Amino acid sequence: MFTNFSNRFYPEIEVSVQDDIGLYEDLPGELYKLIDTFSGMSFDDGLYRIHSFTSSSQWALIISNYFPKYLNDIYPFGFDWAGRQYCLSKSNSSLLYMFDPSTGEDFSLNQNIVAFHNDDLVNDTIPILSPDIYRKILSFLCLDSIGWCDCLGYKRPLFLGGNDTIENYEKSNLKLYWDLTLQEYLLQGGFTR
Repeated sequence: MFTNFSNRFYPEIEVSVQDDIGLYEDLPGELYKLIDTFSGMSFDDGLYRIHSFTSSSQWALIISNYFPKYLNDIYPFGFDWAGRQYCLSKSNSSLLYMFDPSTGEDFSLNQNIVAFHNDDLVNDTIPILSPDIYRKILSFLCLDSIGWCDCLGYKRPLFLGGNDTIENYEKSNLKLYWDLTLQEYLLQGGFTR
């Protein structure tokens, strides 16, 4: 089902997770297969990672805390080096969402989860995941990769006058980056809850 994806992306790290499959007993088949096959895996030194059943459930709550209109309507399945979370709509299996903590924005992707992994991530890797920028930032920070719970985020967010330059990036804990950045975004009136 995810043949092109698994041929293009090789897992370097598999996080050992105590997973509770019962959290999502009624998952759509494609999503269940993705998480069951790639749960806790990191690809291309942290460029992209697949949630476990447990972390998907946890991130559904975290995302909904900042984007309440998505409460009970998302299944997080993956996340990238910049902390962006990718989710499947519970109400429409041909609709994906991407949530960006650095801008406080949410985006809709009219795509199903299989085509997103087999086509978009394989054939359009550069515009979606920006691997070249990721490698430059890793090099600048003298890192080979980032851990499962990490991201590379802005030291000073763009909405607070930060520059979109390599020098403005640092390695951060993913959840902490979400909490700090989006709390600041809320304080600045960036979006309404």
